[in-house]
Amino acid sequence: MRYIRKINGYIEESPIPPYRGAEYYAARGYLRSDSTLPLSRLDIVNGGIVELPEPEPTEEWVDKEAFITALYALLPAEYLTAALRDPEAFKQGIAGLALLTTNAAPGGLINLIDQRVPVWLAAFDLTLEAVRAKMEESAEAQTEQEVTNED
Repeated sequence: MRYIRKINGYIEESPIPPYRGAEYYAARGYLRSDSTLPLSRLDIVNGGIVELPEPEPTEEWVDKEAFITALYALLPAEYLTAALRDPEAFKQGIAGLALLTTNAAPGGLINLIDQRVPVWLAAFDLTLEAVRAKMEESAEAQTEQEVTNED
């Protein structure tokens, strides 16, 4: 249990441990909360505590090699060659290559939620959902292979 209040649009928790009694905290504008959520996920609306939904993620880092392997599986070599002959697709291909090789990809990772990724994939008629599905399929196949090798 804890006591929280809203001051100037921000939720804060009482710095005083909750042993003083409800009247003490109520007199100072605090409400009793049994929620274990962080303060960033709580709000006070119309005198009641409201639990806020979890925010949408802004990053989704995946292994760059798994991403590239999924791309190869989804793009036949002849299609990729033909697509890169188109000047606009070639420009997008170079942008994608830069995306995969920049320092923005720490430790061999790529951020799938980076706004450039879907644009780059669209140049090759791919979607992020298709790439994710292929990455998942490849990971499952690799897990099965490892289990088979252990036997």
